[in-house]
Amino acid sequence: MVEKVGCYSCLTALGLLRVSLIDQLEGRIDSLLEILVCREVFTRDDREEVLCKSGPRARVRTVLDIVTCKGEEAAKVFLSISRHQQETQERRTELSVDGFDEFRHCRSCDVDTFVTEPEEEANVVEVFGSLMQGELLPNVSVMLTSRPAAINHIPVGCIDRFVLIAGFSLTEVQDFFLRFFQDCAVAERTFAVVSANELMLTLCYIPAFCYIVCCILKESKDFCGEKPKTMTDIYVQYLVALLRSRTHARAEPFGREQGAMAVQPLSDVVLKLGQLAFQKLLVHQTLFYGSEADVAALAGCSLVSTFLDKTVAQEPGCTEEVYSFAHLTVQEFFAAVYYAVTDDPSPEVLQHGAELEGGGSNGHLDLFYRFLSGILSERNANLLSRQVGLCCQKDKVDNYRRRMVRELTTACENGAHILNHLHCLFEQQDPSLALSVQPKTLQVNVSDETLSQMDFNAIKYFLNLTKGEISELDLTGTGVSCEALRDIQPLLLRCNRLWLGENNVDMNTAHVIADVLQVSESITHLGLGWSDVGDDELLALSTAIGVKRNLQELWMEGNRVSYKGLLSLSDLTPNPLKKIVAIWNDLTDTDPYFFCPQESITVSFTDDGMWTAWGKWVFKRCEVSTNEKLVMVLRKVCNISVHCLEVEWAKAFYQQLSQLIKQRIECCTEDDMGRKLKKFEHILNH
Repeated sequence: MVEKVGCYSCLTALGLLRVSLIDQLEGRIDSLLEILVCREVFTRDDREEVLCKSGPRARVRTVLDIVTCKGEEAAKVFLSISRHQQETQERRTELSVDGFDEFRHCRSCDVDTFVTEPEEEANVVEVFGSLMQGELLPNVSVMLTSRPAAINHIPVGCIDRFVLIAGFSLTEVQDFFLRFFQDCAVAERTFAVVSANELMLTLCYIPAFCYIVCCILKESKDFCGEKPKTMTDIYVQYLVALLRSRTHARAEPFGREQGAMAVQPLSDVVLKLGQLAFQKLLVHQTLFYGSEADVAALAGCSLVSTFLDKTVAQEPGCTEEVYSFAHLTVQEFFAAVYYAVTDDPSPEVLQHGAELEGGGSNGHLDLFYRFLSGILSERNANLLSRQVGLCCQKDKVDNYRRRMVRELTTACENGAHILNHLHCLFEQQDPSLALSVQPKTLQVNVSDETLSQMDFNAIKYFLNLTKGEISELDLTGTGVSCEALRDIQPLLLRCNRLWLGENNVDMNTAHVIADVLQVSESITHLGLGWSDVGDDELLALSTAIGVKRNLQELWMEGNRVSYKGLLSLSDLTPNPLKKIVAIWNDLTDTDPYFFCPQESITVSFTDDGMWTAWGKWVFKRCEVSTNEKLVMVLRKVCNISVHCLEVEWAKAFYQQLSQLIKQRIECCTEDDMGRKLKKFEHILNH
């Protein structure tokens, strides 16, 4: 129901009511269009633009976009028409799709062919894509959950509301312990054990990890051996604790004759579970039918029920038993155990380095890689050997460690994305490995992913072990907060080039950056593009820049800076600030503070040589990006082609970019990603 939203303007109300309006109007979009044209809110061209869209929900979204562009009066008339058009709406059915990233076809759901009738036969991708985009069962609301790795494969046009679930708060962690143990004294005692370990407490903010930690402490009362330092440590403890519990006795150290007989059956079961987990993980499969050979091989083993959940699925003409691991991370852990203790079943799985050049990594195996690294660490390899009888070959451990150092060194020199490499290094917990990484230039690129506390822990672990200046730290589009920046402030002081664009830089965050600028002897380049910086934030930064006077370049594209804000930098140019880039800001000739920009202040694209260097930097970032990250960069840089395509540097830059896209398309095996890349290829070639 369309209601007046407080005392907001009609445009604001339109934004607040967008989700409910799409739901309400999709069934009567045609009549609504006719009324809008008759009332002269829309032109006939507007109507044609709407009708060109596929499906009623897409058309309603287009209507709302057009009304928003037309301004306050159009929004007022539109809301009035909507109120008069309201009909009694039935309660909507909600369809929950949990774990989109686990769907093997998650990268192919942005379909062009729709299924509109429930009785219509189609393949699963077309059915699911049509459901997501509201073309099939349009009166059903679809709620979809996913890990961040698969978010880019959800068609942007069908997202009406986006929610980032941050996990438990500290109070909720305590409440979970109380609910799990159902005894206040026991819950308090076990929570005290966890609180004494910073990593454990951090992991407990993630509900699945919190459950696993509780399982360990319920079965073992305490931890086996060293206190857990990493995620893999916790899962190894989980495995050992449950095996102990189910066999009602602690296994003797592997190697004694009697112990070997007792342990061997356990190792066999774990290997079979690991083989199942590994083979199914590679094909995005999390549900396993009892009729499958590798599942049937586990029949009759009582330990299987400890790690696999069983349900019954109704299939045409029969019922089948369906199994799954308690959580996807448990499957990823067992898969890593299997890979670590057997001869490489699929050597190509570890081709990290090849992914850096080919854009092939999609995040699907990220946690598998982290678990594998942790299992191949000395402490966990020893624990699995003693407690479960599973041994990692020394050659495999040594080869893996050499590979890790080599790949991380190359990534740091190239400026490639290294977040998962840093997690793998963290899982090893061996300072000598980090010290062995000695790139010619230390470029740390963790951009374009919302960083969690666990991510920052991995970043800090690596950089605290390295010495000297950090050539470049790229935190673009990471959702980094004021508190997170303050936490890593000692690292920021070591940076030459610091990129913080596409984050929300409010006044508090600006003050943290200002604190760095006032103290750092190293920082020469600062990037704040598309970070919502206004004149007030810029004033705070300009005052700080004047203290050390070391900053040479300030990039702040796509912000809210006016000529008044730029005036605060006038005394800092051309020394120390040799270059200020302020394209796509609130700079107009009618601004009362208007002034002719100095040579060092750039407010529009030119044929200056600086843009050649800019193009090289962007292209280098594109070269080392995965296809997903490449698309994110292309969405920004392709917008400037209409302004400066005739300039020489732009011609060369876009020709290079077009050739790179062509190469990626030739190697791309995913239809959805191929379509996205071809779209940008078309933009650049026409």
